[in-house]
Amino acid sequence: SIFSSHLFFGYQILEWAWAEEPFKVVWAVRNDGVLLSLTFLKEQEFIGWAHSITQGNFKSVCTVVELTDDSGEVDAVYTVVERVVNGVTVKYIERFAERAFPNGVVDAWTVDAALQYNGSPSTTFSGAEHLAGLTCTGLADGQPIANFVMPTNGSVTLPAAASKVSVGLGFTCDLQ
Repeated sequence: SIFSSHLFFGYQILEWAWAEEPFKVVWAVRNDGVLLSLTFLKEQEFIGWAHSITQGNFKSVCTVVELTDDSGEVDAVYTVVERVVNGVTVKYIERFAERAFPNGVVDAWTVDAALQYNGSPSTTFSGAEHLAGLTCTGLADGQPIANFVMPTNGSVTLPAAASKVSVGLGFTCDLQ
């Protein structure tokens, strides 16, 4: 924290979690709902802190060793996120998607609280009631889906059929 004291000054760290594979990252939940991450690559003498924000507040973080089809063994990152959905405060357990995209952007999970469909081309998708009333976005066969407000029934109709669709809460990535 010496190099990034501004991320810690005036805050408390509620929980820490270590995800060794595949990227060696420390995850930390701050008392204001921000999730911090520390990437540490000893062999390259690289240390970098970042912060993640979402539509809501991170409340908890942990890692679980899991086997995946693409990456082998990974330390999967799980968080508890508190959100306000349709005027009701809820807590969701969310798993961070792998950052391996064997088929390029088509495989990317680029949204929070997401659901993904992979099957025959379709225009109508359902099951996203957990996002009711929230502004959503995503990817359909690797193409961006314009922002829309999720209806209370959790169904969305796309203008063109797609076979791989991810829908969730958008976020902005900033690199400095």
